[in-house]
Amino acid sequence: ATFNDIVEHNPMSIQIVDKAGYTLKTNRANTEIFGAVPPPDYCIFADLEKKGYGAFVRQAQSGAVVHLPDIHFNAHDAVPTVPDKPVWIRAIIFPLKNSRGESERFVLMHENITERKQTEERLREHQIELERQNEKLRHAQAELAAERARYFDLYDLTPVGYCTVNKEGRVLEANLTAATLLGVARGALAQNPFPHFILPEDRDIYSRH
Repeated sequence: ATFNDIVEHNPMSIQIVDKAGYTLKTNRANTEIFGAVPPPDYCIFADLEKKGYGAFVRQAQSGAVVHLPDIHFNAHDAVPTVPDKPVWIRAIIFPLKNSRGESERFVLMHENITERKQTEERLREHQIELERQNEKLRHAQAELAAERARYFDLYDLTPVGYCTVNKEGRVLEANLTAATLLGVARGALAQNPFPHFILPEDRDIYSRH
């Protein structure tokens, strides 16, 4: 395979530019990502400079292999004649040097990471929603704790004795006043038939209620 074949059929997007950043050649994968071949007057280095990546361009021009940060890129912004197709790009720039070690051309290879970024964004949104729901749950738990505290004050500390019994008459719950009036430990009341704590001569009155 020739060099041109390797470039054209490479699954990675490839853009070869001159020393100033004007496009000399692109491959099919590049057109698929960006929607069109860059016009002759488009300078990728100038565009990257405007987007705040000039330092990376200068590193590449000095002979370094440079990995650019993830870029949200829309070729339409720079060249209105190309399709309006925003994408997330991960790119690398490296020089092609002559026999004297001088950078004559530069290669930019791009990976379309749009789907990955969209997935990350959905995960972030999901995380935010989970945190919002957790906050609501914590708020509800705090309100429940406060309500239980109010219930304790009303039920447990009232001077009137209270017992909660089931339909068989077994004690489910009793307040401190009830335990004191009945002369037993509060824990001894639970699950015991309430009639056991009534005088025998009065149990018939209780059973009629």
